[in-house]
Amino acid sequence: MIKSRLKSLKFAAFSLLFLLLVLFPASSVFAIGTGHAFYGTVTVGGVIANTGTVSAQVEGGGSASSSISPDGSYALLLQGTIDDGAAINFYVNGQSAGQSAYHDGWTTNLNLSVAATTTTSTTTTTTPTTTTTSATTIEVNGNAFYISSSGEILEEIEATSDNGNFTITIPEGTFALDNDGNPLDYLTIEEDEDPPTPPEDAYIIGLAYKFLPAGATFDPEITFEFSYDDSDIPEGVDEEDMVIAYYDEDTDEWVELDCEVDRVHNTITAHVSHFTTFAIVASATTSSPNFSVSNLNIIPTEVQAGGTVGITVTVSNTGNNAGSYVVVLNVNGVKEAEQSVTLAADASQNVTFYIIRQAAGTYNVNIDGLNGSFTVIALSATETTTIIKTEISTATIENQSTATIISTLTLGETTILTSLVDKGTDGLPDGLIISCIIGGAIIVAGLIVYFAARRRY
Repeated sequence: MIKSRLKSLKFAAFSLLFLLLVLFPASSVFAIGTGHAFYGTVTVGGVIANTGTVSAQVEGGGSASSSISPDGSYALLLQGTIDDGAAINFYVNGQSAGQSAYHDGWTTNLNLSVAATTTTSTTTTTTPTTTTTSATTIEVNGNAFYISSSGEILEEIEATSDNGNFTITIPEGTFALDNDGNPLDYLTIEEDEDPPTPPEDAYIIGLAYKFLPAGATFDPEITFEFSYDDSDIPEGVDEEDMVIAYYDEDTDEWVELDCEVDRVHNTITAHVSHFTTFAIVASATTSSPNFSVSNLNIIPTEVQAGGTVGITVTVSNTGNNAGSYVVVLNVNGVKEAEQSVTLAADASQNVTFYIIRQAAGTYNVNIDGLNGSFTVIALSATETTTIIKTEISTATIENQSTATIISTLTLGETTILTSLVDKGTDGLPDGLIISCIIGGAIIVAGLIVYFAARRRY
């Protein structure tokens, strides 16, 4: 009875050992570490495979293989003394299906795809879709991303600094190489607590960041996005004037990049091709006036000699600060007059000059590049001569004892004054009366001519 039980126990022990050996190969049971498991789907020629073999070869030693299940899936486990980050080459039915990297304790979903084999036995390899890739890491928020042995980023990397003020985006397919042309094995973002001095009258807005390894290059360019706070902007700095700049150690100067400023979300975006120290840089600009002269207007454009011509322009200040401007009038190329005008920002004002010319002719006017002209016409002889005519006539009344003296003063064709004087037989002498009338008429006529001339000119 006891022997029978011992036989049963031995049989059970051998059975358990057999199952362990079948389910867990010896290399798995006795390997150091837990290994790196891979699983996924397999397509051949764009069609889910239902048969075949997936194999993995570790550069430097180590391999594993798996049969493809009818549903197109596979699973394999790599174990052994394998360096972390070692490259792993995958094959589907002997065709190269891409590359990944070994990391002990990881489980990676890696979908494999190869082209269908043609009758000429030509094979084409396509890059697998994978959620983890090889070797290179960027330490931001504890995340790690990987690139191929040629330096190609196999998935998009987007990482944000711990303070949330900076985000870097590296597109899938970007080649990231160090200063010696080798694939990067790390990317690091550090706050630069003692950045290089900015240019004169310029400021570093917020923090400067140092990107390592220095000299790393990216093709195509990667995207930097800086965030800023309004309270960080010094007085006199306009948000539109802020740029992302990098420090060039060879020339010992900051180099500005083409940027896009989002004033709503307080971000600045730029594209860069290499690593060094980067920061938001802005210059303090002193707002200045900006004057322009327009709308030249000449009234009248034709005038008689001695007449007055008005010349008007509009002076505008489109700058951000008040200022003064001198407007200069030139006539026939010679400075005629000038006026100074003071305007606030975004203000305008008309400036008018008045000039008189006696000589007939055409006069050319220029103010700040604006050109015009006016014409002076000479007065005719009839317009320059005033005709004053005085007529004295005497009428005799029936009894001839009284005479009526009529004195008429005309200016041109217009009768200005008519005087009637009655003279009795015992009145004043005729000569005295007539002289007074004529004198008064001449004085009145002179005044009329004077005031008429003033109105004309």
